[in-house]
Amino acid sequence: MPEILLTILPPWGRPTIPIGLGYLSQFLLEHNLPHSVDDLNMEIYHRVSSKQRALWKPERGAEWADPERFLELQEAMEPHIRWAVERLDKAPAEVIGFSINQSNNRLSVEVARRLRKRDPGRILIFGGQCVSLIGERFHIPDRLIDLFVLGEGEVTLLHILELLREGKPIHDVPGTVSVPTDIEHIPRPMVQMDQLAWPTYDKFDLDRYPNNAEPFPISLGRGCICRCSFCGDYPLWGKYRSHLGTQVVDEIRHHVYSNGIMEFEFNDLAVNSNPVALNEICEGIIEEGMIVQWSSYAYIEDLTPHQCAKLRAAGCVMLRFGMESGSDAVLQRMHKPHRTAQAAKMLANLTEAGINCNIGLMVGFPNETEEELDETIAFLVDNQDNIHEVDSVSVFYVKPMSGVEKHPDKFGISLPGDDASRWNRWVGDDGSTYDKRVARAHR
Repeated sequence: MPEILLTILPPWGRPTIPIGLGYLSQFLLEHNLPHSVDDLNMEIYHRVSSKQRALWKPERGAEWADPERFLELQEAMEPHIRWAVERLDKAPAEVIGFSINQSNNRLSVEVARRLRKRDPGRILIFGGQCVSLIGERFHIPDRLIDLFVLGEGEVTLLHILELLREGKPIHDVPGTVSVPTDIEHIPRPMVQMDQLAWPTYDKFDLDRYPNNAEPFPISLGRGCICRCSFCGDYPLWGKYRSHLGTQVVDEIRHHVYSNGIMEFEFNDLAVNSNPVALNEICEGIIEEGMIVQWSSYAYIEDLTPHQCAKLRAAGCVMLRFGMESGSDAVLQRMHKPHRTAQAAKMLANLTEAGINCNIGLMVGFPNETEEELDETIAFLVDNQDNIHEVDSVSVFYVKPMSGVEKHPDKFGISLPGDDASRWNRWVGDDGSTYDKRVARAHR
């Protein structure tokens, strides 16, 4: 069986353990497939100066993705890029799998280009949420990457390695494309999470991660129960699927007692998507007396004071919500499942229980009026005692595969043909432009 090396290049968090590679590695371990993991995001972080480490901050991620700014970063990081290429080139693995996100896309392409020049016969694979979006593959040269894994990678990667072992071609594997601009491919069924082992990170050097690798990433489920019109996550990840709550308790217990982890962060779109499993997790933590803290994204719903108290007793210290707007009319157009009165009550109950509430806002959704933006500002003022932090105020852009992208006419917008700018440079029937939306966000 050919060996594969799994890697991720900067930036990814502070650095943070890449949970995606953790699941891939665990799946390969469960199937006795030879592989190694080399977290180059973390290794390069240790090599750079303290000043350069600021580039790993989440708010700096866009700099790595910008074509002109990336050239400057490439020059500054050149010694570390050469080191990374040399390290990968010396690896005995016949296959190298790169985990790609929107921030490390260009650096990964540059490293792959240099590796391809050194060893034309080595198989290079790109995977991750980013490469599942065709717009993020346009800048990748043809024939540089052998395969792009779209969506979840566990079963697809196993299929690829089995074909290589048998000496068979790997093109046309379900869940992949071999040309960056290809759209048509054979889809692969989604993985059922309750049949997927959680990561033990046996192939990772956890001691290398800052702050004892905390907050430590865990996951209850994949997919989303919501169908927000601006979001591309549901088309990409599909119907919500989750582990059993008892499986997550087992995972937390393992990392508490084997790795000394006390702080966790759920990597879910909304941890309360399966309330039965979440309740099992809370009861398991409380019954076993594990002293842990955890945080997560969640969707806004009715939470009673009793439910909030149980979350806090189980270690929940902070929840992040995609509030998006304080106008019920805008929320309705977004197809958000909540309304402002419901949000206000939930925030009050969580705050009373001692759980910090962070929210994210979105400005400039199609046909949003100044009066509707005023409603959002009023909501912030009225609920300021129950909002710990507004951790993001984003200018609405059209996400690939979202409802807005698929039906722009229904939302009263026109998309330019240039794929490089169409996501931000859409024009509204009401006269909305990118510059106007940015100005509105600064209010």
